[in-house]
Amino acid sequence: MIDRPCITFELQGLHRHDRPRACHRRGQTRDGRRIPEGHYAACDDEHCRGCVPRSARHGLLCDVCWMKARDAIDRAYYLILHLRSIESGAQNAGERVDTSRRPQLIVPETWMAADDLLEALGARPFPSTMGIDAAFEYVDDVLWPWHSDLEGKANTVAGASALVRLTLRMQTALHRWPAAEAEHRSIPFVLCPQCGHKDLFRRGPLEYLDDILIECGSCDYKRDWFEWSEHYAPILAGMFKEMDAAERKERAERRAARRKELISASR
Repeated sequence: MIDRPCITFELQGLHRHDRPRACHRRGQTRDGRRIPEGHYAACDDEHCRGCVPRSARHGLLCDVCWMKARDAIDRAYYLILHLRSIESGAQNAGERVDTSRRPQLIVPETWMAADDLLEALGARPFPSTMGIDAAFEYVDDVLWPWHSDLEGKANTVAGASALVRLTLRMQTALHRWPAAEAEHRSIPFVLCPQCGHKDLFRRGPLEYLDDILIECGSCDYKRDWFEWSEHYAPILAGMFKEMDAAERKERAERRAARRKELISASR
């Protein structure tokens, strides 16, 4: 059976803002040593960093894109609502202060960024008159099919493409509004494998396309977030299963109460 390359190779015709880098196997170690499995037999370029495509292992996504997609879906709920909750046309971080008198956008850029994330998931943008309470329910309804069957979505061209676009757009949003992602987020209950203290933090990207790391506040332990989460995924899955179930139940009860209010008001 011939391995199918990651779908990123099929998305090179997209607009440059949604165009991902084609996923290749790593052809060099960090100290410059060549990894033969990452190169074709005819490759004799000493500076080649890998020319063999990564195989699609999770539907149409490679292992790296799959881990990024899971992380993006887990964070999309809070990021979209955070961007939507900013109701002033705040200036993006890192840009020059605009002192001109030219007209400003009526719709905040953060709102448009939130709409872009919804559009990547195949959903309609927020109505301009929607309040934050209704936005909570709307985003929950949009993300529920992705949470309930993410592997099924990744098995379709439309679903896998949407996950890649969502990941890229989230990276752009986090670059433009760094406050939307906490620089350090505590990892509860887990001991540092080096010093044994419960002082692990998830460090968000500090720059565009920067790495996401796991760091310890008590020692110099540091590791790539995706490698760490893959290793500890079975442990964390059981630990947070009850917490996730309680949160989903709370959201369902909130939606049911809201619908009950709307039905009562319409009578």
